[in-house]
Amino acid sequence: SALLGSWNGYILSKWKFRGSDIIFTLILFGSVYSIFNNEFA
Repeated sequence: SALLGSWNGYILSKWKFRGSDIIFTLILFGSVYSIFNNEFA
């Protein structure tokens, strides 16, 4: 499972598409929000 996840992340990091910066920003802030939301709930 970890090997498949790391391989998937490597492939997706090499694949540039239109709007990838926006998607990255949304995923980054979404993960930070979920961490803080679970911690202080």
